[in-house]
Amino acid sequence: MSIAVRQQGIHLVAESTPGTYQEPAAGDALEVENLKIQPFEQLRLVERNPYRAIFGPQVPAFGGSLFGMTFDVELKGSGTAGVAPRVGRVLRAAGFAETIVANTSVTYQPTSELNAQASLSGVVREGPNLRRVRGAKVASLSINCETGQRIMASVTLLARRQSEGVAAALAQTLEATTPPTFLNAAFTADGAQRAINALAIEMGLQVNTAPDPNDPDGFGQIRITDRAVTGSFDPEADSISTYDPIGGLRSEREFVIQSGVVGATAGNRVAISMPRCRYMAISDEEREMLKVWGIDFGAFSTGVGDDEIAIQFT
Repeated sequence: MSIAVRQQGIHLVAESTPGTYQEPAAGDALEVENLKIQPFEQLRLVERNPYRAIFGPQVPAFGGSLFGMTFDVELKGSGTAGVAPRVGRVLRAAGFAETIVANTSVTYQPTSELNAQASLSGVVREGPNLRRVRGAKVASLSINCETGQRIMASVTLLARRQSEGVAAALAQTLEATTPPTFLNAAFTADGAQRAINALAIEMGLQVNTAPDPNDPDGFGQIRITDRAVTGSFDPEADSISTYDPIGGLRSEREFVIQSGVVGATAGNRVAISMPRCRYMAISDEEREMLKVWGIDFGAFSTGVGDDEIAIQFT
């Protein structure tokens, strides 16, 4: 039988015990786009080259692999202030800590504590096929804020395989919120509001996989062991006396980037802030026949903790 692209979907749940499979519920369904599975991440095929009377190798032996998937997901609120959005579990698996203030906000900031990283169990549906995974972590995470568009996160998950088979689709209860668009946001960078088309952020995650012969595929826990937050934005050029990013790079000027609050409805507002940024590269570009700067930046800790970036839902 054929399988339509729209007959795909995923459920993801934060595991109570890292690496131990936990069956997702209907409320763990996550609305994603551009879902693609990568069934043989870090594939190990063992070469065999015994001496024989004929040339050529023997067939290889399977030495295990991880299971990967990529998808895009909206950054939107749960609909209730102080209640974690479903995308929050993805952020936690990307090495973010979650701080909830009841009836007010949910904030995600990076953590350097390995034991604080969430791992996910998931069910990937492809028509009649259900593929279950466990111990999943986010191997790469990028966030794109484009004017007039939804704020989207592009995600690569790396997981250990649990089981695969033909079964009925899991029930799903989807979030009712509509994502806010990047409008009326009061975006600021380097001390003033800037007219931009897009703000892009890359978490720069370093993911390590541990070997484990006790696992059917030979892998143990997946861990995030480092990060380097970078990004880009494209402000309109101005007079040097008003805005001088070239001089800012040369003088090592530090600055703050804030998306501003995106969205107007309580429970479905999101804001991104990076308190210590540095210019890393600047290119000469144009947009709508206007001169703009293509700016690459790095985001760094202020020195008091894991605070390179904060994503807050209110």
